Amino acid sequence: MFCDTSRPRTPWRYPHSNALRKDGTRLMKILAVCGMGIGSSMLLRMNAEKALKRLGLTDVDFDIADIGSARGQAATADIVITSKELAEQLGPVKAKVVTITNYVSIDEMVTKLRAALEAK
Repeated sequence: MFCDTSRPRTPWRYPHSNALRKDGTRLMKILAVCGMGIGSSMLLRMNAEKALKRLGLTDVDFDIADIGSARGQAATADIVITSKELAEQLGPVKAKVVTITNYVSIDEMVTKLRAALEAK
């Protein structure tokens, strides 16, 4: 993702991400998790990008992971997106966990990401 300096910055600060904007503030980091870390997590990532664009956020640091490495990577994430079943396997993490039922529903993604962002 690129840093759009023409847009006002969001009021949130993201302490876990190592990615920086040009002005030195940290980007929000989102981790998409699936069983193998290839197919479903990439679909979650692409749809989350579309959902965040609808919400007016374009400068986000995304990563994808399989369930085996997700717990370690979740330590540096602000939001984890996954299924309910994998969220249970993930266990407790510092990041806000967003569970998605329909991976292709942008509307569900928008609703749940908005709620997660408002809760931060």
